[in-house]
Amino acid sequence: MLNLIWGILNAAIFLYFLFILFKAIALVRNNIGLFAAIVLIIGSVTFFRVSLPDQVDKKEWVLNPIDSLDQNQADKQFMGFEVENNLVSKNILFLKYVRFKEGKKYIPLKASATTNGFISGVKWLPLSIIINETQQKNQFEYIIDGETKWSLLGINVFSRSKSYKGLISLR
Repeated sequence: MLNLIWGILNAAIFLYFLFILFKAIALVRNNIGLFAAIVLIIGSVTFFRVSLPDQVDKKEWVLNPIDSLDQNQADKQFMGFEVENNLVSKNILFLKYVRFKEGKKYIPLKASATTNGFISGVKWLPLSIIINETQQKNQFEYIIDGETKWSLLGINVFSRSKSYKGLISLR
């Protein structure tokens, strides 16, 4: 719920900023001239373009190198596991693994984590992913450590660490 309120606050402040920007451009055009207004518009567009976050923040953790395994005896699989689901977004752990045909043994290869949904102003950055075998067959324990950053208009206001721990079953 807090993520939704934060996103709405971010959108409202951004719309108000655009309103002020258009008023400022009109004032500059009327008082200083058209050329100054064009310079202000170009500067504002550059500001928005530079302040947009990178779209690809996805980092993969290599758990077991694929070339160390006998690939003729294994099938590569890919699964996503929901580690958190709040009102407007989901944090998801993606796991690439191999399943050996004989013995039905599973070995995790790579892991990554991301957030899907409405994420305006709230960004979760995974910093480490650990996948451990458990005593039960085909079940693994995951530990994801990360940081949640809360920002208004792209300016970081608050950060806190956020960790997830749980069990996943592969099939």
